Amino acid sequence: MLCDECGKNPARIKMVSVVGGEKREVNLCPECAARHNLTPQAGGIGKLFSALFGAEKNNAADKLVCEKCGMRFSQALKTQRAGCPGCYVSFRAQIAAGLKKRQGADTHTGRALEYHGESKEEAISELQREMELAVACENFEEAAALRDAIRALAACEGGSADA
Repeated sequence: MLCDECGKNPARIKMVSVVGGEKREVNLCPECAARHNLTPQAGGIGKLFSALFGAEKNNAADKLVCEKCGMRFSQALKTQRAGCPGCYVSFRAQIAAGLKKRQGADTHTGRALEYHGESKEEAISELQREMELAVACENFEEAAALRDAIRALAACEGGSADA
């Protein structure tokens, strides 16, 4: 696939933005991305995992072992992967401490949802219509994302955007 901007070089970077409910995708070559100060973050989630726990280089990490798969916490740090879902339970305290150290909190508190002048019920109804349309068009990934948005919105407190 060629770069959407220059049309010459192979696109290596995909930028997705959603503005006003409209999804826009732009595929750029590294040169065009650099002109827009868009550079990929090397390492991805592995780099984040290392940043969270990389300083942990003592014997305590060798002593912590997952009850389900037997993976040591030091091995999870080294490979930047959990051995099984049980690792998240066994290493919960260390993961929470690392997140707290890196982000200042171990839970995410995002901005309040905006309903664009609609009531919560109207917003949910609109999302349900969009989900039904996505299912009818056999766009099941979008339908699943809309389903999750409906559930999140339904779980939120408050009744309207003005609140």
